[in-house]
Amino acid sequence: RSTDILIIGEGADIEAEIEVGTAIIKGGTVQGNVRASQSIELYVPARVNGNLHAPEIYMDKGVQFSGACTMAPL
Repeated sequence: RSTDILIIGEGADIEAEIEVGTAIIKGGTVQGNVRASQSIELYVPARVNGNLHAPEIYMDKGVQFSGACTMAPL
């Protein structure tokens, strides 16, 4: 939990509930819900298994995502 930016890079293997200002997932695997007060950005080769909730969500073509996506203020 943070109000700042979280950057997740290639090789990361995370199992957690994440609540941050901005989440940037550039690779690796995330299992769990991601909530951001600003935005969530997913870039290939990221894999996310969980729900996303943020006012702005960007997802690169080819990102592996399984879950629900909600674009609304927290």
